Amino acid sequence: MHPARALFEHEAWANRELLRRCAEFDPALLTAETAGTRGTIPRTLTHLAGTSQFLLTVLTGQEPARPIVAGEQLDVAALEPVVEANAAGWRSLLDGAPDPDGPMWPERQASPPRWVPMVQLVHHGDTHRAHVGTVLGAAGQRPPRLDGWAFGALDPTARGEAGEWGDALLLRCFDHVGWAVHTVVEHCVNLGEPALRATAAGTYGTAQETLTHLVDAYAGYLTWLVGGEDVELQGAAEPDVLREWVDRARRDWRAYLEAGPDHERSVATSGRPAPAWVMTLQAVHHTNDHLAHVGTILGAGGLPVPDVDAWAYDPSA
Repeated sequence: MHPARALFEHEAWANRELLRRCAEFDPALLTAETAGTRGTIPRTLTHLAGTSQFLLTVLTGQEPARPIVAGEQLDVAALEPVVEANAAGWRSLLDGAPDPDGPMWPERQASPPRWVPMVQLVHHGDTHRAHVGTVLGAAGQRPPRLDGWAFGALDPTARGEAGEWGDALLLRCFDHVGWAVHTVVEHCVNLGEPALRATAAGTYGTAQETLTHLVDAYAGYLTWLVGGEDVELQGAAEPDVLREWVDRARRDWRAYLEAGPDHERSVATSGRPAPAWVMTLQAVHHTNDHLAHVGTILGAGGLPVPDVDAWAYDPSA
């Protein structure tokens, strides 16, 4: 499977799986809130599904059959058909081989490129599913496993093709992810020790430990793909070390993707071998997931949270 397709198939599967698990929880748990997240689980999932509708409408011009309006909150059961309709709509869009670099609004003199809402769907979905996981973790519940490894273990069948548009979109996605990591690292370092040492219930650890783990994995997945020496970054790495690793990984990911890798080849990992596309997917998902944790930690502590979504992406940084 091409990783660009996998990102969208993972998005659909993760939403479906999360709704299924949430339907099994005690209704009281669905009213729980955790500082630094979007709010209750139904509120967060309604926002996630509604944003997916909005982004799809921006790209296709077609209104959904059952649009979610601002401020609306649906229960878990009511969200299931919305999520399925969104998945079908995004699949149809990709089947049409969209041009990621084409203008979002061709009739306007200045228009963002079409890859922005496409990358935003992935980033936004990962972020708010992480928020749900944080709410569950803070309440003492184990969140469902929704990572790329779990998705890849299902041996999903590729749906449709992903030619040049897929390669172009994947580059944009990694450009955004690398920029987001760089931005959050610099933001936290500039805030100083109170931010770096802060933590929040339901997250990975302190902000500095989370960034260290995030950066280690971001670089480590690529090391497995290219067969390099696996050097692990542990604990709470110093700011200059984080900066060095992020800058190197950003360059190396772009070089790897521009070389036209075989995404179907089997790659050795610390566990069982996996297709290359799974590691590429996981690199994006894992990064977005833990960036959301850092945002939660900062927000829960009353500290400013940097805007790192695709709309805010600055390619010059």
